[in-house]
Amino acid sequence: MTHTNIPMFMAACLIPLVGSCGTRDQQGQSPARQSASSIVGKWQEVGGDRSRWEFITGGHFTGTGRGQQFAGTYEFIEAGRLKVDFGGRGAMIFQVSLTDDTLRLTPPNGNTSKLRRIP
Repeated sequence: MTHTNIPMFMAACLIPLVGSCGTRDQQGQSPARQSASSIVGKWQEVGGDRSRWEFITGGHFTGTGRGQQFAGTYEFIEAGRLKVDFGGRGAMIFQVSLTDDTLRLTPPNGNTSKLRRIP
């Protein structure tokens, strides 16, 4: 399956990156490592089908949306860009931003999804 066939509820909820490419913080972490830890937790789509995602330390995620469950892996490939692999359903690269407890994910088609951190 190509990335254009991945259901939009899967594309609707993925992750941010803070910092600029190639830099390190005071603890020596790259922006990708900083962002990966900042998205760990549970998220729910605002509006839409209210899909839910949980990003787990170590680059794995699980979720539900439109009556289906999904899981896979994620990896920040550079500042502001997240690769999400849906296993046998394909992979997609998203533009991401994180502000406070709001995550915005934009797939290649440009339809940005907004998620909020939940307990």
